[in-house]
Amino acid sequence: TWGLNNPIDTMSTANSKEKLQEAKSVDSIYEYDEAHIQQLRKQRPWENDMKFFKNCRISALAAMKMLKHSLSGVEKGRKAGTNPIEVLGLLVGKPEGDTIVVLDAVPLPVEGSETRVVADDCQTHMVSLMESLEEKRKEGFIGWYHSHPFDVETHSHCHLSAVDVQTQWSW
Repeated sequence: TWGLNNPIDTMSTANSKEKLQEAKSVDSIYEYDEAHIQQLRKQRPWENDMKFFKNCRISALAAMKMLKHSLSGVEKGRKAGTNPIEVLGLLVGKPEGDTIVVLDAVPLPVEGSETRVVADDCQTHMVSLMESLEEKRKEGFIGWYHSHPFDVETHSHCHLSAVDVQTQWSW
C-alpha cells in the first residue's frame, strides 16, 4: 500500500529520444551548480520560512545505505538476544531550489534503544567525516537519519520524539 499512497515518478517508455532527454533530466540532480548553492546559502530562505523545502529527492545509493545500516541494527540486536538496535547517520547532499537532494548517507558509530542512546566519540567522528568530505566532495552534510526499529506493526505509530524534533531544528 505504500506505493499507492506515495506515487513514484518513473521514466516513461516512450520513444528513445524522449527517454534519453528524460534520463538527462533525472541525472541533472547529480550536477553541482556552485553559484546556485552559494546564492541559496547567502539568502537562507529557510530561516524565514520553516516550510521552505517542499520536496526531497533521495538517490538510490543513499536509500540503500540507510536501509542496509538500519537492517544491521536489527540483526545486531537479534543476535544479542535483545530488541533491535536504533542506528544514526548523516545525509550528504545539497539544496536545489525548494528541494533537498540527498546523494549519500554516512553511518555514525551511534547505537540506541527505545530509552537510551550511546554516542561515544561521535563528535570526534563527525568532525573527521566533515573534514574528509570537504576534501573529496562539493556537497555537504544536509541532514540526518535514524531508525525506529521498535515500531514495526502493520499500522506503525512511528513519530519524531521531542529529541528528534530538537535535533531537526538545529539543522
